[in-house]
Amino acid sequence: MGITYIITTSQVGQLLVAGTSRGVCAVKFGDSNEILEQELQCEYPSALTLKKCVTRKNWADLLVAYLKGEITTLDFPLDIRATDFQWSVWQYLRTIPWGETRSYKRVAQAIGRPKAVRAVAHACATNPVCLVIPCHRVIGNNGSLKGYRWGLSRKYSLLEIEQVTNRVIN
Repeated sequence: MGITYIITTSQVGQLLVAGTSRGVCAVKFGDSNEILEQELQCEYPSALTLKKCVTRKNWADLLVAYLKGEITTLDFPLDIRATDFQWSVWQYLRTIPWGETRSYKRVAQAIGRPKAVRAVAHACATNPVCLVIPCHRVIGNNGSLKGYRWGLSRKYSLLEIEQVTNRVIN
């Protein structure tokens, strides 16, 4: 499998976008390019090629525009692996509108698994394509921010970007 990637700067840190010929396989935030490259290599140790590629720039540009509130939906082809449960969670997360949030409990109920709140949290934590699958929009039942793979400060920033943009649009 060949994976190509690009790393760009965004308003919430370095942003890695990687893909195969079939679609996006990784979108990650990080504090340094080196760490992001190491994480990608660890996730795909058997990839035949893993190299920087300018053809991924259009995906990265769309993600940066998304972070600026210039666009509010992302519809990339995906090349990710998941269990049926993860897919059901991730597909539901993609239906949460820009600027809105849902509790882990509400997500579990929406996918027909009301007792699977912790499993929903785990599915969010293992999401390989942040932003494309907006796991940052899932919060605690009481409205508090809960864990986020790329840090709670980033989760807060992402939600704030969406709230500010919604206030401007509405």
